[in-house]
Amino acid sequence: MDASAHSNLIQDLRRRLKRTVECRSIVPVFQPIVDLQVGRISAYEAISRPGPECDFSDATELFESAEKAGMLWDIEDVTRQHALHAAANWPNDTQLFLNSSPEVFADPRFARQIIQGIEDIPGLTPDRVVLEITEQASEQAIGGLERQVELLKDYGFHIAIDDVGAGRSGLNRIVTLRPQWLKINRVLVDMVDQDRARQNMIRFFLHFARLSGVKLIAEGIERAEELWTLVDLGVQYGQGFYLGRPGARDQHLHPTIADALRRKAVVIQGGSSVGRMVQIEQYVSSVPIFSPRTPIGTVLATVNNQPGCIIAEGSRVVGWCSTDSLQRLSWDHATEVGFACRSDVCITRPDTNVGEALSLASSRSEFSPLPLIIADESGVKGVVSPRAMLAAASDVTTIHTRRVTPLTGLPNRVMCDQHLHERLARARHNDPTLGCGDVAIIDVRGMSEFNGVYGFELGDQLIEQLATLIRRITVQPANSGPHSIFLGHLGDDRFLLTSDSPTLPRRCMRMLKAFSRCGVGSINARTDDSSVEIGSDLSLLMSPAEHLGLRCILMQGVLNTCREVREVHALSDTARRTASGQHGRVEIGASEFLIARPADEFPGLRRVG
Repeated sequence: MDASAHSNLIQDLRRRLKRTVECRSIVPVFQPIVDLQVGRISAYEAISRPGPECDFSDATELFESAEKAGMLWDIEDVTRQHALHAAANWPNDTQLFLNSSPEVFADPRFARQIIQGIEDIPGLTPDRVVLEITEQASEQAIGGLERQVELLKDYGFHIAIDDVGAGRSGLNRIVTLRPQWLKINRVLVDMVDQDRARQNMIRFFLHFARLSGVKLIAEGIERAEELWTLVDLGVQYGQGFYLGRPGARDQHLHPTIADALRRKAVVIQGGSSVGRMVQIEQYVSSVPIFSPRTPIGTVLATVNNQPGCIIAEGSRVVGWCSTDSLQRLSWDHATEVGFACRSDVCITRPDTNVGEALSLASSRSEFSPLPLIIADESGVKGVVSPRAMLAAASDVTTIHTRRVTPLTGLPNRVMCDQHLHERLARARHNDPTLGCGDVAIIDVRGMSEFNGVYGFELGDQLIEQLATLIRRITVQPANSGPHSIFLGHLGDDRFLLTSDSPTLPRRCMRMLKAFSRCGVGSINARTDDSSVEIGSDLSLLMSPAEHLGLRCILMQGVLNTCREVREVHALSDTARRTASGQHGRVEIGASEFLIARPADEFPGLRRVG
């Protein structure tokens, strides 16, 4: 195309774009962003579509034409205003994700305009707006972009980096801009349930996000299998056609998906806390909590000798205000505290173990006296001060390593024997609350061959995933009441289960069947009467090992029969050696289930008491 033709094309594009801006013919639609841990919509992303009086067929043509004609600012200005006004009456705990090209974001006018836009809309505050940076910025734009990001973060806005993992948003931008949100591109989500490389890449970003206090959103979820794999991996936020298409500003998550997510969260959260001996919630102290719209004068009258206060909307944390910063602003009592708080806080769940909490607190770019804020879907719990973090670090070095197995986080052999000793002592004293007193010992058949062929690193991964499987199927569904199930790691590939509930045999059988289904390549094996999905990790590890199986030795009533801990272990060894003899034996694929009744089959034993 010659210069004259190109000039005519640009003039035509500018004419059509000016007409679009004048009639404001750009229609915003909203796609839900779902909190996968609680099964509800927590935010919407505003997406622009050409309106009826627009001369462009779709959004891609509109924005590409605006970039060619040098009118991105004008077009994005219209889209921003539409989106901000649409968010005015949303619930206070719902956020708006607002897209912006880096060229527009780096413009010095951008911060002034969006701050003014927020102030002109009653009830809308900066903490409810997430500014999402799209596409790859040129090197010339990086400096201006970084300055604008820092300015807007200081004012309370959140920053998101889009298309992470697609090659368009590099790691250097993440490190430079320090966003609060990362959006994983569809390229990593597509078929993630069948691709271990994609799973490992998402684990990489999850690990970074957890240690850096960043929230992660998986974009482009279009299949149920993708959703459940992402939930199993630990991704908290999701977006995609399977969860909700771009549409009205008051959408609702489909009840079936919401219920399934909530049930799944109960299993994962309950399982992840089993065996974690030191959790950060032990070090939480309470502080005042205020809405961001509370006047500073009201806050000052309350905090007094407190180190500061948390600013929150329901379960969503906005930021932290120290007492010192409030006192510096005491001359302006009418200003809302939301405009004075720091949003660059670290937030974690109450069940976070101390090691992860310490890593999170130490991820800040420079020393900061800010506390660690503790919150979950039910609300804000309080803070862990820097002094309390030091106390937690001291405790974890002396307690955690003595009581749990590092690989699985389960009680180790010493704690297992202590548990058995205490339970046997209760039987000797005729405790009337005791039940059947069953014990199950689980180990892996063919583990040494697996290690020899595939290496100890994969072997450790197998043990870790097996612990998760046992925990989800046998422990979590019964982990309430006087007859809850105890799970411990005896060492290597051996696990201990005890229960006074008569349901332990059935739960062990379900666990063996689920393991067998994983072994034949089922990526989403389900239990017989439960909607709990078994993650793909175990299936992928077992797929090359056709003869790998479990051995479960169930000794019924042994805790009401034996006198000493060593007898329990001796009985399990005897049962293993005589499996083909007097013990009931059931084969499930490559696994076997041995049922021993010590009171009948070991005549030397008698019921105590």
